[in-house]
Amino acid sequence: MAYTIDIDGYIGVWQNSKTYVKSIMAKHEKKPVSVRMSSMGGKVADAIDIAAQFEAHGDVTVDMIGLNASACTVATLGAKTVRAHINSGYLIHKAMSPIDIYAYMNEDHIDELIKKLEKEKKENEKVTLILARMYVNRSKKSLSEILNLMKEETWLNAEEAKEWGFVNEIYGKSSEKINYTNELKELVNAAGLPLPSRFAETKNNSDEDKSIIKVIKEEWEELKNSFSDIFNSVSVKKEQTDNNPQTPIINMKKEWTHVNTILSVDGVEESEGKVNLSVADLEKLNAGIEKANQAKLDAEGVVTEKTNRIVELETELKNLKDSDGDTTGQVAKINDGGKTYSAGTAYENLAAAIELEKLLPKD
Repeated sequence: MAYTIDIDGYIGVWQNSKTYVKSIMAKHEKKPVSVRMSSMGGKVADAIDIAAQFEAHGDVTVDMIGLNASACTVATLGAKTVRAHINSGYLIHKAMSPIDIYAYMNEDHIDELIKKLEKEKKENEKVTLILARMYVNRSKKSLSEILNLMKEETWLNAEEAKEWGFVNEIYGKSSEKINYTNELKELVNAAGLPLPSRFAETKNNSDEDKSIIKVIKEEWEELKNSFSDIFNSVSVKKEQTDNNPQTPIINMKKEWTHVNTILSVDGVEESEGKVNLSVADLEKLNAGIEKANQAKLDAEGVVTEKTNRIVELETELKNLKDSDGDTTGQVAKINDGGKTYSAGTAYENLAAAIELEKLLPKD
């Protein structure tokens, strides 16, 4: 099949860049565009831009072949139709930054590094939420479901990718066994991605395969040097591409501890004074509030019961005080909370009972 665009390799360079894609798309305005994708990732800024170009065009079909991960999956999110080859793999994950530390540090240097890493962490959280929202729009899953999948960093096969809603169709013939070479394993590791669970090492010593592998390795050596700026080109606060409107600032509200506890999440997405909750999230919140209200009503009932009992005893005490006393002698002593009560007259016994009633815990 002849494809309009063939994106094969690191997203963001050469024919895989947003600029190149834009030049091709401009020649096919109002015409169907077919795209072949086979990539394990790259620059997220280029991927977001490419997705916006596909969305703006409106009639783009993407065929995903081989292992597709990270920025590659992001780029497909704007396509009208996404098809996955039956032997392909699909992986999404949270935003990552290259962290390489090889140095001796004193406490001041360590403090500076901690501050730098904390800032980097917050920026990554913002990028993760932007990407998660794009996956939500494509799959119609909840934000919490997408964030959990990104956290797991698990490869999906074509069927699973379709079940999640990332893929519309599956095509191609299935082989009985998918063999990934050692060289491909090295490429996956170099990209900082987990290996597919179906990975099987094989040996192939043909001269043809060796020449292909040599070309791939030489190209990869050049490309991997640019991995350090995968996310550096992303301006999270006010990024505006040629085909994409300004992205609003999204915050992860972690200080809402009670809400987060009920929803079993690290934080809730907040954007422009609004939060994004699914129906399932609202059901959890409603159940939590209902449980808290019932506990409040139960506690108030216990307090009311205790209060009424004390009033009854105090009334009985007053009546006994105004009546003729008896002559019952002392028979025992009650000690509670540092106070000693003598069991004697009915008046004294009732007074002691009232004091004890007040001391009893109100559940």
